[in-house]
Amino acid sequence: MQYTIHRGANQIGGTITEIESLSGTKIWVDFGAELSVSEEESTDALMIQKINESKPDAVIITHIHGDHVGLLYAIPEDIPVYMGGLAREMLINIRKRLVKVEGIEGNEKKK
Repeated sequence: MQYTIHRGANQIGGTITEIESLSGTKIWVDFGAELSVSEEESTDALMIQKINESKPDAVIITHIHGDHVGLLYAIPEDIPVYMGGLAREMLINIRKRLVKVEGIEGNEKKK
């Protein structure tokens, strides 16, 4: 096994770890957004580029804090994402609420 900590070892937030088996299977653990840096300092775009280039076999989400799921939207659709049932249910409920919040892109009231 080979382990790569892409982000999160020396900072708070943005946790992304990769585990690769000897046979070449790649599993990414978490795909979080950075929380404690400015937009200019963020490496979120780099991590999105890396997941698109690496094409892991799956992503496992450990829990739903933003620094573990904040880039969930950017995981390519052909990469399976696994998480516990309660975590999935909570994310679905959050989404249901957010689509009703004014000021969020796509939620503009029709006139």
